[in-house]
Amino acid sequence: MAEDKRRGEHCSSEIMKQTMPKIIRCETYEEAVLTAKKHAKPGQVVLFSPASASFDFFKNFMERGEKFKQLVNDL
Repeated sequence: MAEDKRRGEHCSSEIMKQTMPKIIRCETYEEAVLTAKKHAKPGQVVLFSPASASFDFFKNFMERGEKFKQLVNDL
């Protein structure tokens, strides 16, 4: 039984390696968009997740969204 449990843990670990998203840290919004373009393949989803609040950069979430949209459209 113990051997089967270890095999299951190994299998889970291998699956996680294959399905874990790639995390890349960037310093600027521009760098994030360019890095996503470089690494993403057609049909893949890219998730931008800021590590801190952007209150100092934008007046609200809509303005921040517009900035990302502009950067993507400018590619």
